[in-house]
Amino acid sequence: MAKTVKPERYIWPKNAIAHRIGKSATWINAHWAELQAANFPKKKPLVDGWDIREVDDWLKNLGGENVVNAMDNDADPWA
Repeated sequence: MAKTVKPERYIWPKNAIAHRIGKSATWINAHWAELQAANFPKKKPLVDGWDIREVDDWLKNLGGENVVNAMDNDADPWA
């Protein structure tokens, strides 16, 4: 029988997500509008966190790392 994984395992709080992208929760708060404009994954309804699989997909496949680094440099992430 296949082992099932509880969906809660994939829901991470803001501090853990911040660590994953190499920033702090304060940094996320300060750059929230920019992250939303860059299609950062939405928080899951009814739970206090994000699906880490969606965040990882954003970082790897959608160029999220470049966007995050550009926010620190105050450069245009789309240039």
